[in-house]
This record gives sequence, structure tokens and C-alpha cells, in this order.
Amino acid sequence: MATAYPKRYLYVKSGGTCTTNSGINTSPLSGSWSSALPSTSSYYNNLYAAALVIHGYLNTDEYDWWVLVSSSHYESNPTYLNSTRAYSTRAIVVDDLAIENGDSPVEWASNQLSVVTGKNKNIKGNFYTPLFRSFYGMYFDSQYIYIRRQDLANTPLGIVEFVDCVFSYTTSDNGVTFSSDPYWIMVRFVNCIIDLGYVGYFTSSNNAFPTAWEFIGCKIQGSSSATDHCCFVNARFIGCDFSDLPRSILENASGYFEKCIFPSTGYGAMSYQLSACTQSFDIFLPPTFIDCVSASSSVSARVNREISFVSDTSVYLSSGAVDQYGNNFSYKLVTPSENSTPYADINLFKSPRLKLCEIVCDTSSTKTFTIEIAQPSGSTVFKANELYIEAMYPDDTSYKGNFITTRESLSFSATGTTLPTSSATWTGITSPVKQYLTLTTTTTGREGLVSFWVYVYRPGSTVYIDPEVTVT
Repeated sequence: MATAYPKRYLYVKSGGTCTTNSGINTSPLSGSWSSALPSTSSYYNNLYAAALVIHGYLNTDEYDWWVLVSSSHYESNPTYLNSTRAYSTRAIVVDDLAIENGDSPVEWASNQLSVVTGKNKNIKGNFYTPLFRSFYGMYFDSQYIYIRRQDLANTPLGIVEFVDCVFSYTTSDNGVTFSSDPYWIMVRFVNCIIDLGYVGYFTSSNNAFPTAWEFIGCKIQGSSSATDHCCFVNARFIGCDFSDLPRSILENASGYFEKCIFPSTGYGAMSYQLSACTQSFDIFLPPTFIDCVSASSSVSARVNREISFVSDTSVYLSSGAVDQYGNNFSYKLVTPSENSTPYADINLFKSPRLKLCEIVCDTSSTKTFTIEIAQPSGSTVFKANELYIEAMYPDDTSYKGNFITTRESLSFSATGTTLPTSSATWTGITSPVKQYLTLTTTTTGREGLVSFWVYVYRPGSTVYIDPEVTVT
């Protein structure tokens, strides 16, 4: 069982004079700063002063360190401390009028994340993260944020997290640049506003052990730039707002985007994000967009560089799927022709795994899942080794998932079995080539979430897929 270390609290506000362990508290304080900490000798002048005291304990006593920073705190050109231990020290901004409460420079207004008017900037100048692993409600006025532990080479650092923070650089329009070079690290931003200006970007300098970057519910904004790209790392973006970022987020990197919003047109649009990733297959994974929208559209999209997988409300199964806006729709899957892909040999053309849908279903008895597809008139029918579905459903006796697939041999020298013809009615397409796929459970399951994925192994094709799974 993991050890729960006792908590210790240090308070930081510009003007503090404490430099020793006399500023360490065994329990959190409450009330206004002036009443709870009437003497400047009770708190520290900057983060470095607090970190220096904490650092003196790291090789002896084990504590859970909380550094509570006044909302009116301001420090310029901060000094940083290289720590020899990777501890989860937190830096949390608290309300100067009620220090038991956290304070944040961000708020939701008109369904959009924005900076709270009149909030004080806490950090002015380039900032290094050693010793501190979590930041809450901090307002950074910095050109560079360095996520480093320079004397901990080959030592795991874990997760560095920024929550409800603002990053801007007011000295010029250059914006903020984030750099990370430690080993085995994840950097996570939650509900943050990040202004990349003209040239700000994210990068990892250690290519052997690259940083994993994750952005959840963030607003990432900036200005158009000759450089044009601002992410030279592999990153995951969930529920992020790029509508005010008129340039690509990716360059020679792969990105995963889920439920994000992009500009309608221009260099920041979703279509441009794809063209900026010409080398992403040479590095890790293709960029993927899942349920993302443009600033003027409610249509979800699933896209990556090799194929497109986009919801289409003009072509749909008449009794099929309906989206959250009440529109009938299908997923339109388009693969490039052989000569437009780096994999000109058909035997090398491979599809990424594309999420089709999820349903809740009781698989304690045998179930068959049916998925309808349609192609434009005159198209070549699909075979089971060219387009197939996978499903995963919960097992009845263990936590593992049971796997089923319609896939046949992936050898393209094999003939393959033609998918069965469908009699279903489609709207918005004339004389379509209609087929369907079925999967039947092979192992006893239980009630739970069943997930479906689609693959396509044929270039130069357009196919509409109804994500409304029929269960019998």
C-alpha cells in the first residue's frame, strides 16, 4: 500500500521575508492573507525561496508539499532550483482575500474560455519547472516555459500538470514557447489559455525519450506566422479550442484531436492541419481528428492524412443514425488513389483503425451486429479483405475484452469473399452499390459497452457507412 506522506504548507507572496523552515505550516490557513499571515516573516518572497527550503528536506523527511501563492503575488525574472529528487510539489494560487480558496485567471464566458479581467500576472520572465510538478491557477507572462530536470538524466519524472493557468507574453507578439527535455515525462494542460503569438510553439528536445503532451479543454490561440507551425511534438488534444489560431498546430509530428474546434478557413482549418503533416508517417502515427468541428459548422469529422472519414448529412441510411442535432447522417470514408499516397503498392496500403461507434449491449446470449454500407453507382463491390469491422465487448467472467472481426486474409493475392448485398434504402445517393457486414459474438459476454472500429484496405474508394448498428 502506498505511503501517505503528511502535508506541509508554505505561503508565497511578493514582499515576504522568510528564508527558513519557520514558514512551514502543518495545516492550511484560512481567512484573508493579511489576517492569517500578518508578518512578512511568515511567508516567502518567491517560488525559489520556498523551493530552496523544501529542497533541504528531500533527502531526509518525506512530506507532501503544498506551496500556496497569493493571487496578488508577482515575481520578475524568477530563479529556478535544480532538484535532485522528483517530488510532486504543488504550486497553487489562492485568493488573497480568502486563502483557503483557490483562485484562477480563467473563466467560462459565452461558452468560451477567457481570461478574467484584471487578474494579476504571477510570473514575469522565463520559467523552469524543476521541483514543482503541478501548477494551479498560475498566470505566466513568459516567452519560454522550460519543463526540465537537468540533473535527473535517465530518471523518470512522471507528469507535470498545469490546471486553470494562463500563458501569455506581453513584451512582444512572439508568444509563448514550451520546451521539454527530460526522460519519460508527460506534460498535461487542463482548462488553460495558451497564447502562442507569432512564433510560439511546443517542442521536445530529447528525441530518444520524447515528451507526451496532453491538452484537455484548453484554448490555444495565436497569430499567423511565417513559420506557420507550432507543435513539433506528438500531442493529444481533447475538447480544445483552436478557433483563434490561424496556423497549423502540427509540423513533422502526429496529433490526436477529439471534440476540438478549428477555424472555418485558412491555415488553421482542419484541412490545413492535414497538409502540414507530410512527414508524420515517418515518425509515429498519422494525425487523427475525431468528432471535431470548424468554427461555423456543427458537422463532426474524423480525418487523418491518408484517408478522410467525415460525417455526411446529405447521404444516409433512411432508417439509420441520427446525430445530436437531429440530422440523419452517415460516415463518408474516402481513400486516396494509389498514385497520391506514399504507399503506391496496393499491398502496402493500410488503413488506420477508425472508431465507428459505441453501444451498450447485453452479450450474455449470442448477438449479431449488422452494419450497412453504400458506394456510388458503378463502384466495385467490397470484399471482406478490403473493408472490415472489429468489435470489442466485455467478457462475462473477467475484465478482458472479447474481440471479433469480419476480417479475412489480408493477402491481396487472395480472392476474398464478396460482402453480401443489402436491400436497405439509402437517401441522397442514386443507384448505390449496397452491402452489409455482420459480426456474431463467439464468447459469452455481459452487459456493457461494445466498441466498433472500421478499416479499409483499398485505395481510390468512396464508401458511406451507417454508424447505427443493428443488434439481433
